[in-house]
This record gives sequence, structure tokens and C-alpha cells, in this order.
Amino acid sequence: MSPLMNVCYSLYSETLRLGFGEEDMVAVIKAIENKAGNHL
Repeated sequence: MSPLMNVCYSLYSETLRLGFGEEDMVAVIKAIENKAGNHL
């Protein structure tokens, strides 16, 4: 898998773990914020 695909997979997994699997791209932003510790 490419580095970009690794990041995408990780973000999607985080999105599902947080319970945002049924949401749109906003869910990915929530996952990014969570990974960053809400320091964005």
C-alpha cells in the first residue's frame, strides 16, 4: 500500500471508531482533529 493510502485507511478507521461512519467528509475532519488532539 502507498503512504497516501495508509493515511486514508487510518483516517477512515478512526472515523469509524469515533462513530462517524454514516457522516460525510465532516467526519474525516473530526477524525483529523481527534488524531491531532484537537490542536488544529
